Amino acid sequence: MRESTEVSAAAIRELPPSAKVRVLTWNREFPPEAAAALRSLPGAIVVRIAPCDWCVVCEATDEDPDGDECLRAGCQVVAAADPSVRAIDISHALCAIEVAGPRAHELLEKGCGVDLDLAAFPVGDSTGTRFAGVAAILLRTSDDAFRSYVARSHRDYVISWLNDAAAEWRGA
Repeated sequence: MRESTEVSAAAIRELPPSAKVRVLTWNREFPPEAAAALRSLPGAIVVRIAPCDWCVVCEATDEDPDGDECLRAGCQVVAAADPSVRAIDISHALCAIEVAGPRAHELLEKGCGVDLDLAAFPVGDSTGTRFAGVAAILLRTSDDAFRSYVARSHRDYVISWLNDAAAEWRGA
């Protein structure tokens, strides 16, 4: 099910495994200065999933094509902020699904309780949420594009759910 699905409202596709993403997670309140240090890492997106639940998504960059340097630096920042915190690499547990197009936010809003209008959820914003009944990390990557990270075991279900939810816009 790696093929992309195009409807006039949105394109839905799973990013290929070659699009390297590393995800680091930990459970503990985190100092703002440490979060700022993580945000300064090339390719790093810091997501506060809940008050004491954080993750850093390390996307590939030209300087760090597999995200490993970002992941290592992220571990160092987390350890320096609080040596008792243990960060865990959950990269292989997740897959990335991209939804892009003029109605991408409307499509995604059908599956979650987050207001994804550009004014309420600007480019660069991210959150942890329930999407179509499963845990997801949702990022806004441009005015009309989002990336969602879900458990690999839910991949087929989420892509199928998105395709079904977009049915009303097919041919429009």
